[in-house]
Order: sequence, then C-alpha cells, then structure tokens
Amino acid sequence: MLIKLGKYSMLSIMLFITIALVGCQNLKDAVDDTNEKLEFNKNVSLENIEKIKLGDKETGDGGTTYDEMMELMGGVHPANRAEYEGNGKTIIEAEWWRDNLGNKYISVNFLNEKASGKFQEGLD
Repeated sequence: MLIKLGKYSMLSIMLFITIALVGCQNLKDAVDDTNEKLEFNKNVSLENIEKIKLGDKETGDGGTTYDEMMELMGGVHPANRAEYEGNGKTIIEAEWWRDNLGNKYISVNFLNEKASGKFQEGLD
C-alpha cells in the first residue's frame, strides 16, 4: 500500500511540474511579445498640452473637441478612457501615454466632447 501511494504521489508531482513549466513558458512568451511592442507617442508633450484649449466648466463650450485632440495625438487612441453620462451631459476622461510605462502622460477631461480640464505628469 505504501508503494502505491508513493507511485501516485510521484506521478502527481511530475504532472504538476509539467503543467507549471508549460504555464511559465506561455507567460514568458506573453511578456516577450509585450516588451517587443514598446510604443512611443511623441505627440504626448508639453508643447501639445499647451495647445489644448479648455472650455466652459459647466458646458465644455469653447474647448478643444475630442476629435481635435485625437488629431493632436497623431490619431493614437488614449491608453485609458472612461465615459459617463448623467444630467444630460457626457463626461469623458482620457489619458494618452508617452510610452507603455504610463509614467509620462496627458490626461484630459471632456464635457460633451469638449475639453474642460487637463493635466500632465512626467513631461519636461
């Protein structure tokens, strides 16, 4: 009985190790794929954040439109984007990253698709 338990235990351990190694290889492949595609958006700059015109805080009127912002960012979609609706208003929060690390970025709030707030981090 003790010998059978040992065989089953050994088989279980070998199966676990095999599955773990296959999983680790898949994870390594995913990380390698990500690292190969480090993107750089030169449009995320202090110069361009200064071009963003802020509109009225209540309506967004007069602010840079979302489409104009997309053009300013070279057609690159934001890395993060959230959209909310309420009280007849649409609010969009969008972040354009300079690279995949996300520590240099421009963040813009849109009210009815017009810029009403902006922020930058890490740009010099």
